[in-house]
Amino acid sequence: MKKKVLYPLVALFGLAVSIGPVSAHAHVESTEPRNGDTVKSSPAKIVVRFGNAVEPALSTINVTTDADKAVDLEPTELSDGETTLSAKPVSTLQPAIYHVRWKALSHDGHPVSGEFSFTVSK
Repeated sequence: MKKKVLYPLVALFGLAVSIGPVSAHAHVESTEPRNGDTVKSSPAKIVVRFGNAVEPALSTINVTTDADKAVDLEPTELSDGETTLSAKPVSTLQPAIYHVRWKALSHDGHPVSGEFSFTVSK
């Protein structure tokens, strides 16, 4: 009797594991600088790395100071199979707290967004 119940359950579990997710939203794997980091000098670029590819035309990075002043950036770039979004500051970031806001569109059509902050120390 136990075998009659156990075999179908094992088969269903195996099927569920083999199918996996149908689609996956892009999720952030890492950022540079990391959220909450204090860096000693201006970063050469701001980076957001995703677990899945994102759409190039609909992916952006914006940076502001703690006083809500926009930081001028070069155009946003995508690299590493469209999984790494980056932007270079036009000029050296002065000591301050910076807020990074990013938006992207996953290849599965779902918009994702987020933010993180870092500090450039004196």
